[in-house]
Amino acid sequence: MRIFRSRTNYKAQHIEKHIGLRYDGIQMYLGHLYGDAARDPQSFEQINQLWEPVYKALCSAGLRPQTVSSGSTPSLEKTHLISHVNEIIVGTAFLNDYFVVKFGHCALENCAARVVTTVVSDVTPGQVIVDVGSKGLSAKQLLRREYLEMGYIPDYPDARIFRLHEEHGWLDVSHCKNPPVIGQRLSIIPVNVSLCFNLYDYFYLLTSDGTLQKKRIDARGLYV
Repeated sequence: MRIFRSRTNYKAQHIEKHIGLRYDGIQMYLGHLYGDAARDPQSFEQINQLWEPVYKALCSAGLRPQTVSSGSTPSLEKTHLISHVNEIIVGTAFLNDYFVVKFGHCALENCAARVVTTVVSDVTPGQVIVDVGSKGLSAKQLLRREYLEMGYIPDYPDARIFRLHEEHGWLDVSHCKNPPVIGQRLSIIPVNVSLCFNLYDYFYLLTSDGTLQKKRIDARGLYV
């Protein structure tokens, strides 16, 4: 911890001495907390034990952070347990995704984003191919039971996306009672919506009266 504290001070002092740079504060990301760990107050106490000495060292060096920013959707509701935090940046919580569902931080109906795709092949028994791949869903994977998968299909909960190429996805539908057929459209909840949303030029907003509004995605191709 002493090494971390001294490095933090050094970097902050380095920024303060250079024209064009400005030290405003500290950003932390609690991405290691999800599931039960994100609901356990002890997890946040352990973070405070590491973070509080750093904060005091910064203050002692005349580098009191004006902004202490925290992120990570799973820990959102308990972020207030982290000392001195005065800003929360959690992009996934705006839409939610299958990762958030998987670890019990929201329900399926709370997932606002879907990727709509079409079945383009059902020639192989127990398997279909859809016209969306890693360029539309991102290549993010999630362990579900004993398998890795790349998205969740609410209308076919027993289906599993097991392979993605750039523009196509392979689905195991062998456990579906009435598997999808060629030409059928499917809605997929992506594993990580933050890596998926900016892969498109536009999205369609489903309004309360059932109409669709086309919206441009300003952050197209960006991750910051």
